Amino acid sequence: MSLKKINNIFVKLDIRLALIFSLIFIVSSLLLSTITFVTLFTAIQKSDHEAIRQRTLEYWATFQHEGVHGLLSQFQEESIVGTTATYFIRFADIENNTLYINLPPEWESFDYSPLLRSRAPRSVEFIILRSTGERFNLEVASISFDPGFILQVGKSTENRYILRLVYFRIFSIVFVVLVGFSFLSGFLASSRFLRPMRMLNETVTTIIRTGNMDARIAESGRASELEQFVKSFNLMLDRIQHLIAGMKNTVDNVAHDLKTPITRFRGVAELALQGDGDVETLREALSEGLVQSENIIRMLNTILDIATAETGLLSVSYHEMDISKILREVAELYSFIAEEKQISLETDIPERLTAVGDSAKISQALGNLIDNAIKFSPKDTRIHLQAGFEEESIVIKVTDQGPGIPEADIPYIWDRLYRSGNAKGTQGFGLGLSFVKAIVEAHGGSVHVESVPGKETVFSVILPGRRM
Repeated sequence: MSLKKINNIFVKLDIRLALIFSLIFIVSSLLLSTITFVTLFTAIQKSDHEAIRQRTLEYWATFQHEGVHGLLSQFQEESIVGTTATYFIRFADIENNTLYINLPPEWESFDYSPLLRSRAPRSVEFIILRSTGERFNLEVASISFDPGFILQVGKSTENRYILRLVYFRIFSIVFVVLVGFSFLSGFLASSRFLRPMRMLNETVTTIIRTGNMDARIAESGRASELEQFVKSFNLMLDRIQHLIAGMKNTVDNVAHDLKTPITRFRGVAELALQGDGDVETLREALSEGLVQSENIIRMLNTILDIATAETGLLSVSYHEMDISKILREVAELYSFIAEEKQISLETDIPERLTAVGDSAKISQALGNLIDNAIKFSPKDTRIHLQAGFEEESIVIKVTDQGPGIPEADIPYIWDRLYRSGNAKGTQGFGLGLSFVKAIVEAHGGSVHVESVPGKETVFSVILPGRRM
């Protein structure tokens, strides 16, 4: 898939996220505006009904104290003063004949016939009057006064109609603006949120297209989860690049180091073929061929073990092991080789140091360290093997008096098939220290080296364990 298509997918995703953001905003805004409008509308309606009830109560009090004539007089006075200009008022006798009516001119189009047909109610009840020419209604409260008079007081819903009209007009304008703003904000936010993902795709596409493993995602430095993802991805690329470089170097070194045993193998075979077919000569050729093939197999198996350990796939049989016992056995095994080279192998090992791991592999790793020390130590020198318990860890040190390791070579001695300048001419494939490091790290430990050229070299192995 091309970079352009990937970018198009993310652009569409930006739009989808922005639409989702806008939809959430629209639903929330509609819900909030509906609640607000209903609350405000209901409050105005209650206020109008309360005003109607209040005026009805005033007229009832006048009727109780002054009778019909007093009430009619109050109607006349209020009409002259103008306090009833916004109210509909109708007072009827027992037979529902109108004795007084206050009807503002703008309300003449309303149908009052329902009032003329109504009976005297026992309690306050509201009657809705409608008009063909108006978009609002009249709400009229009807109540009976003993002995059967009917009082009807009402107000129009024009204020609520105007409120609804203005509210929805303003809301429509604001709503359109806010929807556009929410879409733009959602688009910008989603674009910014997806930027690392887009950069990730660009980086991966660049690597796939060009094969250049140096490509990385630019880090912004912000402390966010996506930024941590970017850092982790870059670290993964660094690790992959390092592994690829290691594989290339390993293949190059293996190819180089395999030349010697294979060349010998071929040379022996050619000499055997060119000979006169003597049985002893052929036997020697086969024997030398077996030695060289064994060297090749041993090299490949060691490389395989190192690679397996480094990737965490090494099969380790975890059990409690006595490091002190392992060290004594290894020292005893290599003491004969040291004696042959007139090298003194000294030990300083506590009675018991316990750790958890694979005793066979740990024994092999420690044996490699002692074998290296013997290999590079001149005669009439000593090798000191010591172990102890320091800060919740078992520390094993192998000290020799060999030529040492140049400071420039120390960072590379743990690499597969690497041989420092002082190791030239010695037997081996350059895999021993790589194997030691892989095995120790597979057990949760670490290895270190300190060297003073011409004086001594100290290899330290640190393993988690306990002292008994």
